[in-house]
Amino acid sequence: MMSFMGYRFFSILIFLVIGACATRPVQQTTFDKLWLQVKMEGEGKARLEIPPESWVFSFESVMQKNDWLMAITIPLKGEESFAFPGLDRSQPEIVPAPDDFRWQIVQALRQASHERRLAYPQLGQDFVTHLHHLLRWTHADVLGLNRGCDAMSQTTWSCKWDGVRSNWTWDQRKEEFVGEIELKTDWRMRAIFKNLTGPVFKRVTLEISRKTENSFVTELRQEFFFR
Repeated sequence: MMSFMGYRFFSILIFLVIGACATRPVQQTTFDKLWLQVKMEGEGKARLEIPPESWVFSFESVMQKNDWLMAITIPLKGEESFAFPGLDRSQPEIVPAPDDFRWQIVQALRQASHERRLAYPQLGQDFVTHLHHLLRWTHADVLGLNRGCDAMSQTTWSCKWDGVRSNWTWDQRKEEFVGEIELKTDWRMRAIFKNLTGPVFKRVTLEISRKTENSFVTELRQEFFFR
């Protein structure tokens, strides 16, 4: 059996270990370092939800010159294109072509606005436009763009790129890098980068939500799971 002195020493040791874990210093990071960990090229699975519709597909994406190209394969439908060409331009094409998966998203959100009386028929186009901006910021180094922002604290930044304002936060506990863009009154778009098990974020979530009296209601959620 453990002696009284041995038990007391063991208890003190456990207390010191727990105390050290609880008071470990916060890992320091920088805005530029976080963006180096954001990658939108590779392959994996994705899910897109625009209530009541949803799509599940596999994808493969690459950056070629100024174009971000994604080929997606939807079960029972085959391969389609979800590409964002011309990232060297601050504004995307006004309306994607009907054979572009972006067009399907624009139409689905227009239909959702009509059916649920959201009074936001241009929501789909705003989503496509802001995703174009997000991809430009993601590839700022390749495109020769300045991604400078104002630091509000060690873990929050306020930005204005392409005339679009956004706020970014690094949550050390959750290991989430989150950006928020106001679309219009009571509407926002969020980009959430997380699951940092290696040098890059493996999970990317895009959300569009509207503010109600008590909470936010999500009208679009698109998730990419990179391998």
